[in-house]
Order: sequence, then C-alpha cells, then structure tokens
Amino acid sequence: MEFKIIAVVVSFNRSDLVTETIDGLLSQSIPLHKVIIIDNASTDGAADTVERRYGSHPVVELVRLNENTGGAGGFHEGILRANQIGCDFVWVMDDDAEPETDCLQKLINTIGKDSSCIAVAPAVIGLDGNRQLLHRGKVGNWFVPNIQVPIPNLSYEEFSNIRIQTASFVGLLFRAAIIDSIGLPERSFFIYNDDLEYCLRIQKLGKIILDTKAVIIHK
Repeated sequence: MEFKIIAVVVSFNRSDLVTETIDGLLSQSIPLHKVIIIDNASTDGAADTVERRYGSHPVVELVRLNENTGGAGGFHEGILRANQIGCDFVWVMDDDAEPETDCLQKLINTIGKDSSCIAVAPAVIGLDGNRQLLHRGKVGNWFVPNIQVPIPNLSYEEFSNIRIQTASFVGLLFRAAIIDSIGLPERSFFIYNDDLEYCLRIQKLGKIILDTKAVIIHK
C-alpha cells in the first residue's frame, strides 16, 4: 500500500546543515509526497540556500516566516500546512537531523503492523555514533520524579520495538488523522517541551513506539 507522507522540517540559521536534512529526506527508499521547510526567519541565508537549491523541486516547499517562532511555532505551522494539504502520515524533524535511507521504510513497517500504534520514533544517533537517549523516554513517577526518564541503552539492544511515552520531534512519525482530534503543537512553548506535551496528547488515542532499528542522525 502506498501512503501519502509529508515531512516537516523546522529550520533556523543552519544553512550548512539544512540541505543535508533535505537530501536525506529526498533519498528515502520510499518517496515522500512533500517536504515542507519552515524557515524561522533565518539571518544566515539558510532560506536563500534552500530556495537556490530546491526552488524548482516538485516535492520541496519552502515557507519563510516573518519572525522566529521557535521550534514550537515552526512545527505548529508545518503540521498545520501538512494537514491542510492532506496526507496519511506526518514526519517531523529539525534542520540538524538526517535520517538513514531506510529510516522511513522501517517506521512505516512498524506502524503498519499495529492499528493501535499512533506514532513511531527512530533511534537518535549522534555524530560520535552514540545513542542520544534523552530523545526517547517515559514519564517519571513519584519514585523517579522527572518529566522524562530516558529509555536505557540496554533496551535498544534487547528489543526491536519499545512502547514509549515521550519523544522529541527529531524524527517522530505520526498518523495525520490525529491532528483533527488533538490539535497542533502549542506555540507558546517556543522551544522547550512542545514535543513532550504533544506526545502526552497523542497517547490519549493510542501507542507511541520506539523502533530501535530505524536510525536518524542528530548533528
């Protein structure tokens, strides 16, 4: 079955990295319907770089915001536009992330196996080759009173799929149908915890799964 998938990338002052993110998306083993780049009023020429390189590309759409709305505002705008276009899945990430070529295919395979799975996230790997554990976790309790408790490194080795409660917007894929039910990311967060809070809303409708074999590089 062929799905309509839209990627949303929020970009700010990373003209040296955003093209690597876009190239990574365009190189996926299954094609994306659209790649929406939300430029948060960059001052380093990042938007111009995207325009020059992908201006005539049929899949890439550049949206220039008049002010820096932070990650939360950027994802709010991008997910809104994806929903207006219409799609089956939305895939979100920042401009310093680059998915491996088979990342999307693995995420789609995982979410397709379980209708109760609403969102799926890949493992986040740094340039040093180590997992960045803080991106995927569970909500703490009174024994461990942290907002987010990371999934331990050993669990990545033991399991292919792990049910999680929290995930950063570095590579999170979710069913677009949920947007009409839970709304958009809260812009007032600006840059912190908008993704965590959105995941808490997602869980009202179903599971979030960490696919430990799918990989996105976070630079």
